Amino acid sequence: QLLLESYFRRTEQLNKKPEWYNSITNTCTTNIAHHVNEVYPGRIPKSFAILLPGLSPKLLEQNNLVEIETSMDDLLITSIIDEKSLEWDESTSFSELIRT
Repeated sequence: QLLLESYFRRTEQLNKKPEWYNSITNTCTTNIAHHVNEVYPGRIPKSFAILLPGLSPKLLEQNNLVEIETSMDDLLITSIIDEKSLEWDESTSFSELIRT
């Protein structure tokens, strides 16, 4: 609940004063880290992995921030949707297609 409230406060701030996206300091990843650390101080350690999204999965795994039943490498491989997305016929739900 506290995390959701943090997101709501941020949304309200952006509604009052929009801001520019910055590919280093203001991204989805940096904002998530900020919200988590606001509620759970220090839960996500300062790391270049926050600034470099390709490194984020390892940061999540190393700090037990997500529960996975396999290795992160295996999870990332099975998450690739390139081939599956080519099957999309535009008349069905893309979201459902890539999750089957």
